[in-house]
This record gives sequence, C-alpha cells and structure tokens, in this order.
Amino acid sequence: MESILTTSLRTLIGFFLLLFLTRILGKKQISQLTFFTYITGIALGNIAGDMVVHRDIKIIDGVTGLSLWTVFDYAILEPNGQLSVLKKEEHESTIRKDFHIQTIPRLYLPTELVVDGKAIPRNLAELNKSETWLINQLQMKGIKSMDEILYAELQADGTIHIDKKK
Repeated sequence: MESILTTSLRTLIGFFLLLFLTRILGKKQISQLTFFTYITGIALGNIAGDMVVHRDIKIIDGVTGLSLWTVFDYAILEPNGQLSVLKKEEHESTIRKDFHIQTIPRLYLPTELVVDGKAIPRNLAELNKSETWLINQLQMKGIKSMDEILYAELQADGTIHIDKKK
C-alpha cells in the first residue's frame, strides 16, 4: 500500500511539474514544435518518468533535472563560451514575412562612391562601374563637379544618394 501511495505521489508531482514547465516553454500546438522542441519534450517526459518509477532517484533530483532542461531550451552555450538566451516567439521582432509583405531583392549592396569630392575607384571597380559612368549619373542629378559632393552612395535599388557640401 505504501508503494502505491509513493508512486501516486511521485506521479502527481511529475505530472504537475511537466504541465507547469510545458506552459513555460509556451508551445500550445503540435504545429509549433520544431525538431529541437520535440526532442526536448521527449527528454522532459523521460526525466519525469524516471523520477516516478525509479525510487533511487530523489524527487528533488528529478525536479532539478526537469528545470535545467527547460532552461536549456532557451539558453545556448556559444562556441566562444558565452551563454545566449533565446527570446520567446511572442517577444521576437516582426519581419516582412510575418505581414506577407513582398521583399524586393537588392540590386546592389549600398556602396560609397564619392567621399569629400573624390571618387572611390576601388568601390567603382567592385561594382563594375567606371568613373565615366559615375560622372554621367551625377550630371543627370544636376551635379557639375565632384567637388560639390560631400558624400555619394549607390543605394540597394540602384539609385544614387548625394549629400552636397554646404
């Protein structure tokens, strides 16, 4: 009789602790599970099951194991030795995909073309553009000389942003 009561008590403790820790993890549906959270669920169930069945495992050891495994679901040890903590899904920043906004692919990486009235030949070469191309683009914007420009940058969409000297 004592064995049945002990097993029942350990089962109740395990069940409610698992219920509590699952709520902390925040997964409400199977569709929200990633492979890692699926494995986490299996590990948590295994730890709780061992705590219930094996009398040589103290309840406090089982509770500690379950709690630590829950923390490990959010904390990752980086290769440099630092500990990173993942945000819960509801606290993560939104992105364009969340609002079904179409993203426009970049034509270019934003690149500086002119700094303090001088063209940057290396950047022009990386873009496969010539200084003649740059001068033509600047003339189309009403710039007569590069000396008028403090800073000019090729934008991601292919347009040129120009800051004139004052």
